[in-house]
Amino acid sequence: MSGLGRWYLFYHDAQLSDRTHLRTLEVTKLRHNPVGTIQPIDPFVR
Repeated sequence: MSGLGRWYLFYHDAQLSDRTHLRTLEVTKLRHNPVGTIQPIDPFVR
């Protein structure tokens, strides 16, 4: 999803619930390198 020149990734995981049938919604801002590539995302950084 993009907005105002910023890009975001939305995903879900079960890390906080520790149960596979429960999900937590997460959102991460995508950061780009000067050459246009996307910087790696660490899903454990809040």
